[in-house]
Amino acid sequence: MLNREKPPIMGVWNGVGGKIEKGETSDEGALQEVFEETGIEWKAFSQKVL
Repeated sequence: MLNREKPPIMGVWNGVGGKIEKGETSDEGALQEVFEETGIEWKAFSQKVL
């Protein structure tokens, strides 16, 4: 979750999100969006599928 620091929605909590770019896997897209929105660079993660 991110707490927005700039107007117009400053102080609002929301999740990291975005779109997968052409040629990107869903994992690559998720890692890229986390980096773009938070500055945190993860090398890998695991998904849970229900």
